[in-house]
Amino acid sequence: LPVYKVDTLEDLAAFKDSYGDIFTMEQGRDKYLSFDGAVAKAQWDNEAFYNEYTMLAVYIPATSGSSIFYVADVQAKDDSFCVYVAQEDKGVASEDMAGWFILMQIKDKEVSGYTDFNAVLNKDAIKE
Repeated sequence: LPVYKVDTLEDLAAFKDSYGDIFTMEQGRDKYLSFDGAVAKAQWDNEAFYNEYTMLAVYIPATSGSSIFYVADVQAKDDSFCVYVAQEDKGVASEDMAGWFILMQIKDKEVSGYTDFNAVLNKDAIKE
């Protein structure tokens, strides 16, 4: 899965400029906030946040809008940081396409040693 590392407010603006036409950043669904809504609610849209933290955005493409995704595990080894994403299906699968972001905040000092960022949809961790 694609992982986007955002270290500064300028990185956030560049990410939105680069991908704003590809990802729907302002549309949420049900109780789930949009990308913009989640970033604003967490106050990750200001310079003070990036003075101490890094934001990771994991993008999950989905063939059904009824699937829910969550972080099942995070593993860090040597220079690699990997997020394992699990899937939970809510009832009957819908036929609409959806894409989801999992947003994470990590202290700069905890993420500074990693150069390789990955995310994996861990099908073994799927909830029934």
